[in-house]
Amino acid sequence: MKILKLICGLICLAIVAANIWTMSRWSERRGVADDLCYLRQAHLFQQHGRHGIDTDIKTETDGYFRKLVTEVGQPGWHDDNQSVCHIDMAKTGKRVLQYPPGTGALLALFPEGHQVVPLYAAANAVVLLMACATIALARSRAMVLTAAGFGWAALYLMINPAKASYSIAPTMAICSIVGYLTAKMVAIPHRQRGLHAAAIGILLGLSINFRLPNALLCIGYGVFLLAMFVVRRDRACFADGAGFGVGVVAGMLPTLIYNATHAG
Repeated sequence: MKILKLICGLICLAIVAANIWTMSRWSERRGVADDLCYLRQAHLFQQHGRHGIDTDIKTETDGYFRKLVTEVGQPGWHDDNQSVCHIDMAKTGKRVLQYPPGTGALLALFPEGHQVVPLYAAANAVVLLMACATIALARSRAMVLTAAGFGWAALYLMINPAKASYSIAPTMAICSIVGYLTAKMVAIPHRQRGLHAAAIGILLGLSINFRLPNALLCIGYGVFLLAMFVVRRDRACFADGAGFGVGVVAGMLPTLIYNATHAG
Protein backbone atom coordinates (compact mmCIF):
# COMPACT_ATOMS: atom_id res chain seq x y z
CA MET A 1 0.00 0.00 0.00
CA LYS A 2 2.76 2.45 0.92
CA ILE A 3 4.61 1.77 -2.34
CA LEU A 4 1.39 2.17 -4.33
CA LYS A 5 0.62 5.48 -2.61
CA LEU A 6 4.18 6.68 -3.23
CA ILE A 7 3.96 5.81 -6.93
CA CYS A 8 0.59 7.57 -7.25
CA GLY A 9 1.96 10.65 -5.46
CA LEU A 10 5.03 10.73 -7.71
CA ILE A 11 2.78 10.61 -10.78
CA CYS A 12 0.87 13.60 -9.38
CA LEU A 13 4.16 15.41 -8.90
CA ALA A 14 5.23 14.57 -12.46
CA ILE A 15 1.99 15.98 -13.86
CA VAL A 16 2.50 19.23 -11.93
CA ALA A 17 6.10 19.45 -13.15
CA ALA A 18 4.87 19.01 -16.74
CA ASN A 19 2.19 21.65 -16.13
CA ILE A 20 4.71 24.18 -14.82
CA TRP A 21 7.02 23.48 -17.76
CA THR A 22 4.15 24.21 -20.14
CA MET A 23 3.09 27.31 -18.19
CA SER A 24 6.61 28.72 -18.24
CA ARG A 25 6.18 29.34 -21.97
CA TRP A 26 2.85 31.15 -21.65
CA SER A 27 2.51 34.79 -22.62
CA GLU A 28 0.56 37.32 -20.56
CA ARG A 29 -0.40 39.11 -23.77
CA ARG A 30 -2.68 36.58 -25.45
CA GLY A 31 -4.96 39.31 -26.72
CA VAL A 32 -7.94 37.99 -24.73
CA ALA A 33 -10.04 40.81 -23.32
CA ASP A 34 -10.63 39.00 -20.01
CA ASP A 35 -6.88 38.67 -19.46
CA LEU A 36 -6.24 42.36 -20.05
CA CYS A 37 -8.94 43.39 -17.62
CA TYR A 38 -7.74 41.06 -14.88
CA LEU A 39 -4.27 42.54 -15.37
CA ARG A 40 -5.75 46.04 -15.12
CA GLN A 41 -7.37 45.16 -11.80
CA ALA A 42 -4.04 43.79 -10.54
CA HIS A 43 -2.29 46.96 -11.69
CA LEU A 44 -4.79 49.09 -9.77
CA PHE A 45 -4.23 47.10 -6.56
CA GLN A 46 -0.47 47.42 -6.93
CA GLN A 47 -0.75 51.13 -7.65
CA HIS A 48 -3.41 52.15 -5.12
CA GLY A 49 -3.50 49.35 -2.53
CA ARG A 50 -7.00 48.59 -1.20
CA HIS A 51 -8.34 51.63 -3.07
CA GLY A 52 -7.60 49.73 -6.28
CA ILE A 53 -10.97 48.05 -5.78
CA ASP A 54 -12.44 51.11 -7.57
CA THR A 55 -12.04 50.30 -11.29
CA ASP A 56 -13.69 53.42 -12.71
CA ILE A 57 -12.06 54.05 -16.08
CA LYS A 58 -11.35 57.61 -14.93
CA THR A 59 -8.60 56.13 -12.74
CA GLU A 60 -6.76 55.16 -15.94
CA THR A 61 -4.28 58.02 -15.74
CA ASP A 62 -0.97 56.30 -16.45
CA GLY A 63 -1.83 54.79 -19.85
CA TYR A 64 -1.43 51.18 -18.64
CA PHE A 65 -4.75 49.84 -19.91
CA ARG A 66 -4.63 52.00 -23.04
CA LYS A 67 -1.32 50.35 -23.93
CA LEU A 68 -2.66 46.83 -23.31
CA VAL A 69 -5.73 47.18 -25.48
CA THR A 70 -3.99 49.15 -28.21
CA GLU A 71 -1.49 46.31 -28.55
CA VAL A 72 -4.36 43.93 -29.38
CA GLY A 73 -6.08 46.23 -31.85
CA GLN A 74 -8.58 48.07 -29.66
CA PRO A 75 -7.54 51.71 -30.07
CA GLY A 76 -11.07 52.92 -29.24
CA TRP A 77 -10.97 51.32 -25.80
CA HIS A 78 -12.48 54.41 -24.14
CA ASP A 79 -15.41 54.89 -26.57
CA ASP A 80 -18.94 54.03 -25.44
CA ASN A 81 -19.42 51.38 -28.10
CA GLN A 82 -15.94 49.85 -27.81
CA SER A 83 -15.36 49.59 -24.06
CA VAL A 84 -13.34 46.45 -23.41
CA CYS A 85 -14.98 44.43 -20.58
CA HIS A 86 -16.25 47.58 -18.84
CA ILE A 87 -19.88 48.46 -18.14
CA ASP A 88 -21.62 51.75 -17.27
CA MET A 89 -23.12 52.27 -13.82
CA ALA A 90 -26.09 54.63 -14.23
CA LYS A 91 -26.42 55.53 -10.55
CA THR A 92 -22.79 56.48 -9.98
CA GLY A 93 -21.81 57.52 -13.50
CA LYS A 94 -18.82 55.17 -13.43
CA ARG A 95 -17.59 52.85 -16.15
CA VAL A 96 -16.12 49.86 -14.35
CA LEU A 97 -14.74 46.38 -14.87
CA GLN A 98 -17.45 43.73 -15.11
CA TYR A 99 -15.50 41.16 -13.08
CA PRO A 100 -15.27 40.71 -9.31
CA PRO A 101 -11.95 41.71 -7.72
CA GLY A 102 -10.54 38.40 -6.51
CA THR A 103 -8.53 37.34 -9.56
CA GLY A 104 -6.93 40.76 -9.90
CA ALA A 105 -6.09 40.77 -6.20
CA LEU A 106 -4.28 37.44 -6.50
CA LEU A 107 -2.38 38.57 -9.60
CA ALA A 108 -1.34 41.70 -7.71
CA LEU A 109 0.62 39.51 -5.28
CA PHE A 110 3.20 38.87 -8.00
CA PRO A 111 5.47 41.33 -9.86
CA GLU A 112 4.04 42.98 -12.95
CA GLY A 113 4.93 41.12 -16.11
CA HIS A 114 5.36 37.85 -14.20
CA GLN A 115 1.95 37.31 -12.64
CA VAL A 116 0.11 34.59 -14.50
CA VAL A 117 2.59 31.71 -14.28
CA PRO A 118 3.10 32.11 -10.48
CA LEU A 119 -0.68 32.26 -10.00
CA TYR A 120 -1.18 29.01 -11.90
CA ALA A 121 1.81 27.37 -10.23
CA ALA A 122 0.40 28.23 -6.79
CA ALA A 123 -3.03 26.86 -7.78
CA ASN A 124 -1.37 23.66 -9.04
CA ALA A 125 0.47 23.32 -5.73
CA VAL A 126 -2.81 23.52 -3.79
CA VAL A 127 -4.48 20.87 -5.96
CA LEU A 128 -1.36 18.69 -5.69
CA LEU A 129 -1.45 18.95 -1.89
CA MET A 130 -5.12 17.96 -1.77
CA ALA A 131 -4.58 15.07 -4.19
CA CYS A 132 -1.65 13.71 -2.19
CA ALA A 133 -3.56 14.10 1.09
CA THR A 134 -6.49 12.16 -0.35
CA ILE A 135 -4.21 9.39 -1.63
CA ALA A 136 -2.46 9.20 1.73
CA LEU A 137 -5.76 8.81 3.61
CA ALA A 138 -7.14 6.06 1.34
CA ARG A 139 -7.53 2.74 3.19
CA SER A 140 -7.63 0.20 0.37
CA ARG A 141 -5.90 -0.34 -2.96
CA ALA A 142 -9.14 0.40 -4.82
CA MET A 143 -9.61 3.67 -2.96
CA VAL A 144 -5.96 4.63 -3.51
CA LEU A 145 -6.36 4.14 -7.26
CA THR A 146 -9.70 5.96 -7.26
CA ALA A 147 -8.26 8.92 -5.37
CA ALA A 148 -5.20 8.93 -7.62
CA GLY A 149 -7.34 8.85 -10.76
CA PHE A 150 -9.33 11.88 -9.65
CA GLY A 151 -6.12 13.62 -8.58
CA TRP A 152 -4.45 13.02 -11.94
CA ALA A 153 -7.53 14.26 -13.79
CA ALA A 154 -7.80 17.38 -11.63
CA LEU A 155 -4.13 18.22 -12.16
CA TYR A 156 -4.45 17.74 -15.92
CA LEU A 157 -7.43 20.09 -15.96
CA MET A 158 -5.23 22.77 -14.38
CA ILE A 159 -3.78 23.28 -17.87
CA ASN A 160 -6.82 22.65 -20.04
CA PRO A 161 -9.43 24.12 -19.60
CA ALA A 162 -8.02 26.21 -16.72
CA LYS A 163 -5.83 28.23 -19.10
CA ALA A 164 -8.97 29.63 -20.74
CA SER A 165 -9.38 32.23 -18.00
CA TYR A 166 -7.20 33.45 -15.16
CA SER A 167 -10.15 33.09 -12.79
CA ILE A 168 -10.47 29.33 -13.30
CA ALA A 169 -7.18 28.33 -11.66
CA PRO A 170 -7.94 29.79 -8.20
CA THR A 171 -11.50 28.50 -8.48
CA MET A 172 -10.23 24.95 -9.02
CA ALA A 173 -7.77 25.29 -6.16
CA ILE A 174 -10.58 26.28 -3.79
CA CYS A 175 -12.82 23.50 -5.11
CA SER A 176 -10.10 20.94 -4.34
CA ILE A 177 -9.99 22.09 -0.71
CA VAL A 178 -13.79 22.17 -0.51
CA GLY A 179 -13.95 18.64 -1.90
CA TYR A 180 -11.52 17.44 0.75
CA LEU A 181 -13.45 19.17 3.55
CA THR A 182 -16.72 17.79 2.22
CA ALA A 183 -15.42 14.23 2.41
CA LYS A 184 -14.23 14.88 5.95
CA MET A 185 -17.56 16.45 6.90
CA VAL A 186 -19.78 13.59 5.76
CA ALA A 187 -17.54 11.07 7.52
CA ILE A 188 -18.14 12.48 11.01
CA PRO A 189 -21.29 12.59 13.18
CA HIS A 190 -23.67 15.33 12.10
CA ARG A 191 -23.39 17.10 15.46
CA GLN A 192 -19.70 17.74 14.79
CA ARG A 193 -20.03 19.25 11.31
CA GLY A 194 -20.39 22.91 12.27
CA LEU A 195 -16.80 24.01 11.70
CA HIS A 196 -16.56 22.09 8.43
CA ALA A 197 -19.80 23.64 7.14
CA ALA A 198 -18.63 27.15 8.06
CA ALA A 199 -15.20 26.60 6.50
CA ILE A 200 -16.80 25.32 3.28
CA GLY A 201 -19.09 28.35 3.25
CA ILE A 202 -16.16 30.75 3.61
CA LEU A 203 -14.22 29.04 0.83
CA LEU A 204 -17.18 29.00 -1.57
CA GLY A 205 -17.82 32.65 -0.70
CA LEU A 206 -14.20 33.42 -1.54
CA SER A 207 -14.60 31.64 -4.89
CA ILE A 208 -17.35 34.12 -5.83
CA ASN A 209 -14.67 36.82 -5.75
CA PHE A 210 -13.02 35.05 -8.69
CA ARG A 211 -16.07 34.21 -10.80
CA LEU A 212 -19.64 35.33 -10.04
CA PRO A 213 -21.16 32.07 -11.40
CA ASN A 214 -19.31 30.29 -8.58
CA ALA A 215 -22.29 31.33 -6.47
CA LEU A 216 -24.00 28.33 -8.08
CA LEU A 217 -21.54 26.08 -6.23
CA CYS A 218 -23.34 27.01 -3.02
CA ILE A 219 -26.66 25.55 -4.16
CA GLY A 220 -25.80 21.88 -3.63
CA TYR A 221 -24.54 22.51 -0.13
CA GLY A 222 -27.53 24.69 0.69
CA VAL A 223 -29.96 22.00 -0.48
CA PHE A 224 -28.08 19.30 1.47
CA LEU A 225 -27.97 21.29 4.71
CA LEU A 226 -31.61 22.31 4.36
CA ALA A 227 -32.65 18.70 3.76
CA MET A 228 -30.68 17.61 6.83
CA PHE A 229 -32.49 20.19 8.93
CA VAL A 230 -35.92 19.20 7.56
CA VAL A 231 -35.24 15.54 8.38
CA ARG A 232 -33.63 15.97 11.80
CA ARG A 233 -35.08 19.28 13.05
CA ASP A 234 -32.33 19.79 15.62
CA ARG A 235 -30.11 22.70 16.63
CA ALA A 236 -26.96 21.10 15.25
CA CYS A 237 -28.35 20.98 11.71
CA PHE A 238 -29.68 24.52 12.01
CA ALA A 239 -26.25 25.68 13.22
CA ASP A 240 -24.59 23.93 10.27
CA GLY A 241 -26.81 25.73 7.78
CA ALA A 242 -26.47 29.08 9.55
CA GLY A 243 -22.69 28.70 9.77
CA PHE A 244 -22.50 27.84 6.10
CA GLY A 245 -24.64 30.85 5.12
CA VAL A 246 -22.69 33.28 7.28
CA GLY A 247 -19.46 31.83 5.90
CA VAL A 248 -20.57 32.39 2.31
CA VAL A 249 -21.46 36.03 3.00
CA ALA A 250 -18.19 36.59 4.88
CA GLY A 251 -16.18 35.05 2.07
CA MET A 252 -17.79 37.17 -0.63
CA LEU A 253 -17.45 40.47 1.27
CA PRO A 254 -14.83 41.81 -1.19
CA THR A 255 -17.34 41.43 -4.03
CA LEU A 256 -20.08 43.11 -1.98
CA ILE A 257 -17.72 46.03 -1.27
CA TYR A 258 -16.74 46.07 -4.94
CA ASN A 259 -20.40 46.30 -6.00
CA ALA A 260 -21.17 49.02 -3.43
CA THR A 261 -18.17 51.05 -4.60
CA HIS A 262 -19.26 50.91 -8.22
CA ALA A 263 -23.03 50.77 -8.16
CA GLY A 264 -23.83 52.62 -4.95
